[in-house]
Amino acid sequence: MKSRLVVAVVVLVVVATGAWAQGIAAISPRAAGMGGAATAVCDDAVAWAQNPAGLAALSVPCKEGTEYGNDVLFGYANNDATNAWGLSWSGWKPADRIGFGAAYADAQDMGSMFGAGFGAGLKDCPLSAGLNVMALNPDLGEDHTILNVGLLYRLGLGKDAAPLKVGMTVTDVTDELGAGALWNVGLAWKATKDLLLAVDLNDVSDQLDLGTQVSGGAELAFGGKAKEWRARVGVMDTGNENDVTVGVGYQAKQWRADFAWVNTDPDATWSVGVGVNL
Repeated sequence: MKSRLVVAVVVLVVVATGAWAQGIAAISPRAAGMGGAATAVCDDAVAWAQNPAGLAALSVPCKEGTEYGNDVLFGYANNDATNAWGLSWSGWKPADRIGFGAAYADAQDMGSMFGAGFGAGLKDCPLSAGLNVMALNPDLGEDHTILNVGLLYRLGLGKDAAPLKVGMTVTDVTDELGAGALWNVGLAWKATKDLLLAVDLNDVSDQLDLGTQVSGGAELAFGGKAKEWRARVGVMDTGNENDVTVGVGYQAKQWRADFAWVNTDPDATWSVGVGVNL
């Protein structure tokens, strides 16, 4: 990183997703278990922050008689160095392919963040676009408000195959932080009905002088007819090292719980989250 401020700000940006890990590795418990890959997954309560374009195509059902589907997540994470918590919401209207989201997060001895986002699908096209705004309030340094944008494209692979989701985000478009805009791309594909694969390439333009970070993971649904359990595994590239990640999740009707463990050095980070579809 180019400065202590940039380190703090990057952490605060991703803390909104509900978990904390050292350096730049802070993602939702679900994504953390998959190595942090989320740019093209972006289909739940944290979509507005991971890639706001995902708000146009959430995996969030609408209750009977309603036009909107909403997902809320509370997450907490801890290691020997610090702890953080965050509350995130994303919702969408499938008929119009539009969605909104917002979150608040606080990291001990680092600061807090509030943000909101919007996403919409282009008419008769598998492409969606979105943007979000994040107000960052680090304990050290000045407050900043940054603008981030995203795109998501669903590439058809045949009649019986799930589409390949291709995502892109640009963080700090206006260079409010002075480190330059960060370009990130991601891929997500359901190889089978129960297996999701995802890969992210972060900072492909190498603005932070850490090289492009390649992270990825998998999520497998299992456990009887309902397939209510989720097993996750991945590798998270922080720019300095590759950390092994594992996670587990459980879905009970509209409620779910997630746990993730990231093998960060020197202190492993664990995170938990509780979510609900409304």
